[in-house]
Amino acid sequence: MARYTPVLIAGGSGSRLWPLSRRERPKQFQPILEDVSLLQAAAQVLGGEAFGPPLLVTGAEHVDLARGQLEAAGFPPLAILVEPAPRGTAPALAAAAAWLSAAHPATVAVAMNADNRIADAPALLAAVEAAGPGVDAGKVVLLGATPTEPSDAYGYLRTAPAEGALRRILSFEEKPSRATAQTYLDSGDYLWNAGIYAFRPQALAALAAQHAPQVLAAVEAALAQARVDGPVVRLGAAFAEAPNIAVDYAIFEKAQDLMAVAADVGWSDVGSWAAVWQSADRDPAGNAVRGPAQLSDAKGSLVFSDGPPVLVAGIEDLVVVAAGGRVLVARRDDPDGLRRALATLPDAAR
Repeated sequence: MARYTPVLIAGGSGSRLWPLSRRERPKQFQPILEDVSLLQAAAQVLGGEAFGPPLLVTGAEHVDLARGQLEAAGFPPLAILVEPAPRGTAPALAAAAAWLSAAHPATVAVAMNADNRIADAPALLAAVEAAGPGVDAGKVVLLGATPTEPSDAYGYLRTAPAEGALRRILSFEEKPSRATAQTYLDSGDYLWNAGIYAFRPQALAALAAQHAPQVLAAVEAALAQARVDGPVVRLGAAFAEAPNIAVDYAIFEKAQDLMAVAADVGWSDVGSWAAVWQSADRDPAGNAVRGPAQLSDAKGSLVFSDGPPVLVAGIEDLVVVAAGGRVLVARRDDPDGLRRALATLPDAAR
């Protein structure tokens, strides 16, 4: 039996990648940086011999799409836990831990967001294996991405000096200013909080029982109410009684003995068009192109098309996206501007 079970969390809306990412087909189901979707790429990264079939957590509206994509990529799911309502990563991970505790208690879960990108799969496996002593000791181990720049776009993990490969987590730090991020980078004591976790199911369930009992009670009741159809496990209505909260806030920031491993895996949350540009291959002028596009006298820009030919000329540091019959033109370095603009759109256009 494979030592590790991938747990893929695929419930996000990905609105910051509008117009490619839409409510009916969020970014995890889109081919953004490769010819496969982010979900399929995540399954591939966690798809080596050490890993068994993936456990997926997603929303009711995306079950068929997610299952079809995983099967098309050659990774039929172990199970799909279907959320009747979105409730954040704490209930999603608690549900996965509770299900695995009953069905596969001996496994080690490796959980990540299905809409993130890992460029180096062998390095990820090495980091998971480095986390092994902590996992075997009953700890939840976070795989923190090794920072490559003083980014103000990510949260950070402040860690104690390494004990072998493992580091004790001292605190969770919110997205800092760029100047503060530079001090983090200089110190060598900080990792990006990549949202990648290795744990035995009972260990995460125990932390949830201690720090987020309302979350655990709701997901356990939802599992008791679940309707099962093959690999599809439709969680019951009790799931909606869980607070809508991220796992860091609900559980991990309250825990005292979490560990971390530095993971130099080429991680990106693909959380904005700027992040897509940063992760994409770029020409000598700093342009990244996906789809049928032609650039003239352009610099530092991202041009993305899902079909219609696009011609741009004389632009610098812009994002130009033609997808789903909609067009976006925005400053590359202003993802908040897109968020503000989206708030003004009618629901039908989002």
